[in-house]
Amino acid sequence: MGIAHDRILAVAQKRFYRDGIGATGINTLTDEAGVARMSLYKNFASKDDVIAEYLQHRFDTWRGLYDARRAAAETPADIAASVPRSYLDHVEAIGADFRGCGLLNAAAELHGRPELYTSILARKDEVTELLRADLAESGVDDPDQLTEIAFLLLEGAVVHDGLRGRVDHLDRVVRHIDVLVAQALADTA
Repeated sequence: MGIAHDRILAVAQKRFYRDGIGATGINTLTDEAGVARMSLYKNFASKDDVIAEYLQHRFDTWRGLYDARRAAAETPADIAASVPRSYLDHVEAIGADFRGCGLLNAAAELHGRPELYTSILARKDEVTELLRADLAESGVDDPDQLTEIAFLLLEGAVVHDGLRGRVDHLDRVVRHIDVLVAQALADTA
């Protein structure tokens, strides 16, 4: 991976998230990266390869935030909050340019492209499994049910807040999940 690769991926990170995958053409990627079109094809076999790396990078960024939060978790409530709080951490890292979940935004555009779409589903399944494992480890009685509720609340809040460009719903949802977890932990005590 060289300088051209990194520049193209940096532009893809910004443009795919802000403008959409379909609206961002090869010329935009190369012009803004300051590289020749041949450099793109030297580093990526196709635009789909750029998209695949974009999706992986977005997930890896969130996963790093989750891993840091999970490593710092000391109590059952902290463990259970690792996934929900990492959603907030990710939004904070995005900052003022927040437009919802990059993977969900991409999924809306990539439904007809099975390989890319399937990779998004696999990442969302991984998030769900991390949440379920954390809830189980925290000691809640029925981690599967709470996982489904929490995951749907988180995803719905991210979509809604992304439409509005703010995070007030996500913040409230994370606090509601904290209450549900506290109640579930109290019920098992």
